[in-house]
Amino acid sequence: MKHRAGKNIALILANIHSGSSLKILSPLMREVQKTEHTLYLFPGGRLEAEDTEEQLRNKIYSLIAESVDGVISWASSLGGVVNQENLTDFHHQFDHLPLVTMAHEIPGKPVVRIDAYSALVSLLDHFYSHHGIRRFAFIQGPREHFSAQDRLRAFRDFHHKKQLPLEENCISSPFGWNEGDQGIQELMDSRHLMPGKDFEALIACSDLQLYRAVEILQRRGFRIPQDLLVGGFNNSIESKIAFPPFTTVDSPVEEQAIIAFRELLHLFTGQTISPRRDLQGSLIIRRSCGCIPQLDIYDQLCVQSSKCDEGYSPQLTEFIPIDTPIIAQILGTDREEQDAWIIPLLEAFKQACLGETNRFPDLLESLIERHIQKGRDIAPWQTVITYLIQRVQRSFPESLQEDSRVILDKARLIISEGILRMHQVYEWTNEQQWTIIRKLERDLINVQNRTELSGVLHHYLPSLGIKQGYVIETSATGEGHCIAGFDNQGPLELVVPLLCEGGKFLPPSLFPHDPGSMWLIEPLISQRQFLGWAVLRMGVSTGTVYEEIRSALSNSLMSLRAIENLRQAQKAAEQAEKIKSRFLAHVSQELLQPLERITTEIDTLGKQKRSEGLQATIGSIKEELHHQARLVKDILELSRAEVGDLRIESRLFSLGAILKKVQEDMKKQYPLFQVEPPTTPPLLMGDARRIEEILTTLAGLWPLKGILWKIEGNYLVLTIYHEGLLSANGTLHQETALLLAQRIVAAHEGMLEYFQEEENQGWLLKFPLPTLQGRGIIDRSGPILVVGTSTGTFPSSIFIDPARKKEFTDLSELFDKKEVYSEVSMLVIFLSPLSSEDLVLLYTILKDPLFQTIPIALFPREDSTLVVGESILSYLSEKNSLPQEKVILLYRFYGELKRETIVTLSRLNYLDIQIAEDPEELATKLKKIRQVHLILCSELPSNYEEILELPSVREGTPPFVILSEQKIEENLVEQSGAKGNCLLLNAGIYQEQEFLSLLKRLLEGKSLLPPYTGILVKRALLYLNQHYQENILRWKLAEYVHISEDYLSRIFKKEISMSPWEYLIRLRISMAKKLLTQKTATISEIAEMVGFSDQAYFCRVFKKYTGRSPLSFRRKEGQPKGL
Repeated sequence: MKHRAGKNIALILANIHSGSSLKILSPLMREVQKTEHTLYLFPGGRLEAEDTEEQLRNKIYSLIAESVDGVISWASSLGGVVNQENLTDFHHQFDHLPLVTMAHEIPGKPVVRIDAYSALVSLLDHFYSHHGIRRFAFIQGPREHFSAQDRLRAFRDFHHKKQLPLEENCISSPFGWNEGDQGIQELMDSRHLMPGKDFEALIACSDLQLYRAVEILQRRGFRIPQDLLVGGFNNSIESKIAFPPFTTVDSPVEEQAIIAFRELLHLFTGQTISPRRDLQGSLIIRRSCGCIPQLDIYDQLCVQSSKCDEGYSPQLTEFIPIDTPIIAQILGTDREEQDAWIIPLLEAFKQACLGETNRFPDLLESLIERHIQKGRDIAPWQTVITYLIQRVQRSFPESLQEDSRVILDKARLIISEGILRMHQVYEWTNEQQWTIIRKLERDLINVQNRTELSGVLHHYLPSLGIKQGYVIETSATGEGHCIAGFDNQGPLELVVPLLCEGGKFLPPSLFPHDPGSMWLIEPLISQRQFLGWAVLRMGVSTGTVYEEIRSALSNSLMSLRAIENLRQAQKAAEQAEKIKSRFLAHVSQELLQPLERITTEIDTLGKQKRSEGLQATIGSIKEELHHQARLVKDILELSRAEVGDLRIESRLFSLGAILKKVQEDMKKQYPLFQVEPPTTPPLLMGDARRIEEILTTLAGLWPLKGILWKIEGNYLVLTIYHEGLLSANGTLHQETALLLAQRIVAAHEGMLEYFQEEENQGWLLKFPLPTLQGRGIIDRSGPILVVGTSTGTFPSSIFIDPARKKEFTDLSELFDKKEVYSEVSMLVIFLSPLSSEDLVLLYTILKDPLFQTIPIALFPREDSTLVVGESILSYLSEKNSLPQEKVILLYRFYGELKRETIVTLSRLNYLDIQIAEDPEELATKLKKIRQVHLILCSELPSNYEEILELPSVREGTPPFVILSEQKIEENLVEQSGAKGNCLLLNAGIYQEQEFLSLLKRLLEGKSLLPPYTGILVKRALLYLNQHYQENILRWKLAEYVHISEDYLSRIFKKEISMSPWEYLIRLRISMAKKLLTQKTATISEIAEMVGFSDQAYFCRVFKKYTGRSPLSFRRKEGQPKGL
């Protein structure tokens, strides 16, 4: 019956994701849906808990009093730490509201309790009477938990009533609900009690406590129940998943919550209600006490029926009224369900037994399906069937028993299938939910501002049944502001956050008007900070789902705050930088402007006719002014360097271009000036303009005789010779210029120092050779790897310490040097002899992470350009016209297959080839790359599902091409076939041009077969891989895939560009090549091993596809290029 005036009701509880709270969500949701009221759950943690996060959760309790019309408090769940007096005081904030409590009594307020005292006595009495137990041990619950103390009191009183000796040593100290392991360790380790000897049975205050205690016992070798009987309390999930399942007491918390809700509704209408309602727990017998419960139940239930004679009609007439309440008791159904389910089912069973219409199996299947859809437990139906079997054996005439037993055997199969299906539905649903949550977590942590939150929540939460939700963030003053949300209309578009007025948990405009709905107010906490709360309309009734959403939102808000703080710090730093730069710019202008004005005046005077003496004076003044202006500029630059404001670019530049310009300028004054050797030096990373200024400065301060460059260690070293000695008392201009030059060189991680030896003196200028990460790593030892010299010798004009070991390698063999990459001290590359195809291959190779930290001496083809690129890789790409139109990503390719693949792909000069060696690197590259056009892999990555959801993959839908070096297995077929746009192949099937044609087709956007058709081709591949050694018949292959031969041939050729039979021959040849290199079998044996019955035919086919005979192939121990 619906209530006319809808009320907003709060339910206060510690949490919704553990313990008994897991049991109340579904029944409460069903109960609320029958009314016009709205229920809000506030899982705000225990009061006065030691854990900081749990303390912060309590903050949401302050939102209740001004937001709702009535309160239900599961007060006992808030206890455990807080004392009873403070727990009562907490509830006084709701004195102005109707209030019903669960378990905890507050004067003047109605309470709904579970009689934990009587329930535990029934458990103890079962152990005492049925199993003869006289020595018990007990693990206490929390000291401040009222019901826990009731259970302790029952334990003590039971011993007194039965006149059993009560050993206080066998009662543990008070422990929390999840601290049962500490309880049993105290009894065994601190009090030195031996299970089975000092106590015969262990009783715990809750199933969760017992679960943790039994883990310790079993780890130490104790068997339950052989060595020790155990019993728990609550009938929570832990009692059911334990081995063996726990005998326990069922606490009817579902009924308790529903009655508390109904009692509050009675208060709204002014009805008189009982100040205290006590609910009884029931004993649940399972195997942890040594019982086999089903046998006991059958014996108890079946005695209610009597033996029938052959005149069975009167007895069968009484069958339904007798058995209906018994089956209802087994299933725990109410009167409405008895009339709707049980009576029609028993009527159908009776008709089937009498040989009439057999509707019993269909009706049972319908009931089982209804249970699955409603998420109800099917297992008790097995007990019903067993009861009916016992009933038939004891009460039915012998003439009916055989047929009845057949009907019930079929029913048991139906139920077994239903249980299996329910488990599979649960697993599937659970996996779907967690997939959504993982994606939600990923996207929430990646949001960059609060305006993105609404869209992310609206995208994912409705898939979990959450149709509406809001995020409230607290400000520094403690006020709540709605910053994001969504409803049936879509994501909220908030220009400014909405204020939660008057201490309420939502802004007035967003307060739900949704009768019969249940909502959740989740506290958002991260890194010991209370961030706000989330208001979610409940969909699924799985508490852990909401806890994960809460955690994801908390982390997202914390991340947004961190980004905000970082932006503010960056803004402040930029502001300070602007002020500093503005100051230096102003100083520069103030100092230089007067000099520039004076210089202009002097230039004007110099143009007029003057005496020679005056003209010389003017020239001298002008030179001095230029000198002074340069000095001022150097001093200002030096000042910038001292405060860290010296701007240094980091780009790849040609030192050769600088040296060439210096040589041209110097030869005008010093014709003998030379740069040696004349060969263009390797490229460097840094600020080319400033390096050029340093050399120009040194040339202007002293007359230069020449410059010699060489590679020393991992540096490029310039020896700059000049005339005359360096004065100990240099001018201010010289000292300032040198200091500035040293600062600039230091910023390049280099060194500038003076040298003097015999008749020569000058400057040593050192720069580190670059790496792919930028300017280089200095301390490396080991051989030098040289690439790009056709003669295999090092050019004599380039000086590198002859004592250093040098290894020469061809570019195509560079993959084989992987084992020495970590030992190589330097990579020397000469670009001149390399073709454009070689440059593509070099570009691809250098992207391997193994090259990232190796210093590279890269010798360009010419030195006409000063700045050549942003980095070595960009230089190779831009300088050699590699447009990077299509990005192809290689995953998990090694050795020969990797080399052949990259060499083949290099034929398509419009490819940007990226390489990833492991799933993490693959995901990282896909996140960084804006669009990937094709992913080529030797196996599916373990994070395949995650990768499919990355923006660069999801938006571009690039095809996956799997080249498997091993035989294709079933798991690979199912994984690759689950999603579309995935092509599965064996490596070694295609010739080079065929493979390139296939890739071109995919890169041009030609789509693969849809998943439901593509999986048929993949299954055909699986069959060929499993049976290529046998004589494969066309009809068998088609039958395996469940399609016609003609249709299989058509879709196979469309997907793979050849017929199944052509593919089979190539697969056999590919397998034969592998076997031939092993040298363990004769040619005839290998032919037979790969499915050829005739050696001569095998040899002809082998030569057709490889260009050589099997024997020739074996002798060379290699194989031709083919993919």
